[in-house]
Amino acid sequence: MAIGDINLTSAMRQNLLALQQTNSLLSTTQGRLATGLKVNSALDNPTAYFTAQAQNRKADFLNGLKDNIGQTIQVVKNANTAATAISSLIENIRSQINSARTARTGSTSATDLRGIASGVAQLIKQIDNLRLDAAYNGINLLSKSTSVTVAFNETASTKLQFSGFNGTLSGLGLVVSGSGLHAGGASFSAVSVNTIAAALYATGASAGAGALQIQVSGSAIAAHYTYLTFHSSSFTGQAGDTLLSQLDTALNSTQSKLQSNLTKLSINLSILTTRDSFITDSVNNLVEGANKLTLADTNEEGANLLTLQTQLSLGTTSLSIASQAAQSILRLF
Repeated sequence: MAIGDINLTSAMRQNLLALQQTNSLLSTTQGRLATGLKVNSALDNPTAYFTAQAQNRKADFLNGLKDNIGQTIQVVKNANTAATAISSLIENIRSQINSARTARTGSTSATDLRGIASGVAQLIKQIDNLRLDAAYNGINLLSKSTSVTVAFNETASTKLQFSGFNGTLSGLGLVVSGSGLHAGGASFSAVSVNTIAAALYATGASAGAGALQIQVSGSAIAAHYTYLTFHSSSFTGQAGDTLLSQLDTALNSTQSKLQSNLTKLSINLSILTTRDSFITDSVNNLVEGANKLTLADTNEEGANLLTLQTQLSLGTTSLSIASQAAQSILRLF
């Protein structure tokens, strides 16, 4: 039906338009209360809608980076735990050496020293096992071949890069050769405890390639190595005093290298945890900003709804009054 087919009085048309506008506003207000949003699509407010979308996308991306940072934190923590445990085992080796100081002068020195050699062999094996078990999610920072890169923003223009360290006894500057060690790696992974114990009770240089050697100075050259042996013949007199002193020096050097690497791990852990907290705050800021652009004020919309419902009731009454003028004509008949 065309608009011109029915003639409305001016008062009725004005009241009808007012009711239509009120109904439209009422529908919008009810939608905002139902969704909690004042901007549901680009039609409502293009600028606010697309800005909020961009902020939410960035927040989602940063959350993904945060997950990666969290996993890297666990990698560093696991390496730190393993390195700390290795440090503790190295101190246990020192305790065994102190026991050797006393045992070498006893009537059963040979038996006691062989027992000490067996104990140190077990400790050496467990140190290497800790190195192998330091991996988290396939990443082992006690391996010098490991490299880690962590991005801190969506373009990876800010990031943290760090590498693992050689956690073998050779890499830590202690045992450098002997007893079938893997060339250049000083790994005991394929060597039994009994084999290591036998090497630790070998008679010095005469034992040949099977005997273990330790690094007794900072220079990794043959002249600065000595045989690591607890054989009773090597622990007597001045020669024994010299060997014990060299063992102490080697352990101090190993602990120093280990502590240096622990410090690096702590620095990386501090950076990662700081960045993790920063990204958490950034995500919250982005989401809060997006919400300010799109979320409706439910208190305000609730008040609007009550007002519009009242206006709708009044408009209906006003339209009824306006129609009474036309209805009065019927009384003439």
